[in-house]
Amino acid sequence: MIKGTIVKALSGFYYVQTEDGLLTCKARGKFRLDGTSPLVGDRVTCSVDANGMGRVDLVEPRRNWFIRGSTRST
Repeated sequence: MIKGTIVKALSGFYYVQTEDGLLTCKARGKFRLDGTSPLVGDRVTCSVDANGMGRVDLVEPRRNWFIRGSTRST
């Protein structure tokens, strides 16, 4: 198991910064079923398959987060 931080999320791929470098990952299907989604900044645990492709297996609990909302000028 490899631990790291998601630094980029694009089109279903998650780029995880680990001690050994950047790892390209896909999220497990269980996140879609749970209605959750890994986000940039999340600390995660990943595994690597035989082809060298990573998979996000676990997202550690978040300590804080931002929620963006729309702003209106009046």
